[in-house]
Amino acid sequence: MALEFISTIGPWNKINLYTDSLSVLEALNTFKTSKQEILAIKNDILEMSKEKSITLHWIPAHTGIQGNETADSYAKKATTRPNNEKIPKKSFKQLKNAISNVQIQIWQERWTSSTTKNGRHTEKLIPAVSIHTKKFSHFIVQFLSGHGRFPAYFVRFGRSLNIKCPCSAVGDTLHYVVSCPFTEKYAKKIIYDKDNLSTILTLLAAETSFSVFQV
Repeated sequence: MALEFISTIGPWNKINLYTDSLSVLEALNTFKTSKQEILAIKNDILEMSKEKSITLHWIPAHTGIQGNETADSYAKKATTRPNNEKIPKKSFKQLKNAISNVQIQIWQERWTSSTTKNGRHTEKLIPAVSIHTKKFSHFIVQFLSGHGRFPAYFVRFGRSLNIKCPCSAVGDTLHYVVSCPFTEKYAKKIIYDKDNLSTILTLLAAETSFSVFQV
């Protein structure tokens, strides 16, 4: 079954096969054999070796070896499946992409459901996670992380006890861009979707766009 699977995969050129059957390996290693099964395996390996590097390894019986017992249980289940069931063909790249997609999905779920106070500020602006990095200016990084010379920042780091803006709202970075009456004339220059705060980032790309809010 393993050799049949190997014959279906294209991108992998270096193959390692592991078996707990020492007798089979010894039979494959001798020239004097009349067993048709061994001769067939030898012939398959010889043909595949023209395009792939195949190495056979012996491992002890599955019992008591971490990870092998699980592999043994799956191997036994495989013997009960219909013979006509086809093993899906997956290249290394396809498997890598599938694993990456699952990791991103888990990351997204954690990002969305997290209760971390500081993270919630950033999540409003970057609701979707991504493995692709983006380059932001110094001011945008401050805006995303809640840093800057604002009341909420000073309270957060123990430099002040007053978290309020003079307008009586919590004085964090988002407040001064979105709702503060004292910075309204500057905020009006930034046109964004009020139902989608992440659109602010595309409009604050230039450093000067955000620097007007620095006090």
